[in-house]
Amino acid sequence: VSSTAYSIVQRVFQAKPGLHRITVSVLDLETKVTRRIERQIPVQSYWGRGFALSDVLLLAKVVEKGDKRSIQPQVPLNIGNLPPPVNLFFEVYNPRGLDSVRFMMSALTLKGDLAYSHDTIVSLTRGRNDQILRFNHSTIPLGDYRLVVQAFAMLTGDSAETAIGNT
Repeated sequence: VSSTAYSIVQRVFQAKPGLHRITVSVLDLETKVTRRIERQIPVQSYWGRGFALSDVLLLAKVVEKGDKRSIQPQVPLNIGNLPPPVNLFFEVYNPRGLDSVRFMMSALTLKGDLAYSHDTIVSLTRGRNDQILRFNHSTIPLGDYRLVVQAFAMLTGDSAETAIGNT
């Protein structure tokens, strides 16, 4: 049996803000043994904050077919063996309809030193926007980093931040 033979399935559904309990069962097809894990998951409310960003999801693969996009999460979070660039996915909550935002993506060392920085300007629509930024990790040495994405509204000065990795 190959340790790389697996299938990741993502289920998306709406959940009201609050603390929810989720149970996941996994069946090992070879041994017929089922493992079950239960966790409490907090669901954040981003709408009351005005302009906000969701958590970041590292992507292993992005496939676009026409106007549809399919994403595959990177599990585990080690990106050293992936060819650059690596895609970062997050949602932008824009209830006031800010039209353009400057995203600043940074990779910080464990000591907090800046190892990588990239800015890009993106047009947004009112409501929830899916955003993918490309992280060219070939320009920094192998190691542990904290990826930080900051967003700055071009005209109003509103800002938001999200991060992934060591804190």
